[in-house]
Amino acid sequence: MLLEIERPLDGPAPRHPECSVATQKWLVGLPFHARGRQTVWMYYIVDRARDRPQAVWAAKARAGREADGRCRGGPAPEAGPVEVRRIMEDPIGNVTLGCS
Repeated sequence: MLLEIERPLDGPAPRHPECSVATQKWLVGLPFHARGRQTVWMYYIVDRARDRPQAVWAAKARAGREADGRCRGGPAPEAGPVEVRRIMEDPIGNVTLGCS
């Protein structure tokens, strides 16, 4: 389906209603101490988060599950920096990561 949206010559392009969603997709990296005290980063894709703090909260909740702990062989994520990147998809399906 092709949509035509008129664009005023002197202003920004109008946004299509489907493009302005309230939730977004995020890539959240959390550091863990694996066996041998080596730091290992685990990355979680969080869908339907409204903002960065909600995405981090959801990733930490997922990381705290027992099944995830068994997979990585270690405790909950360590305190410290996390990496958060917004996953963006353009109208033709190209996926890119936003700046952290």
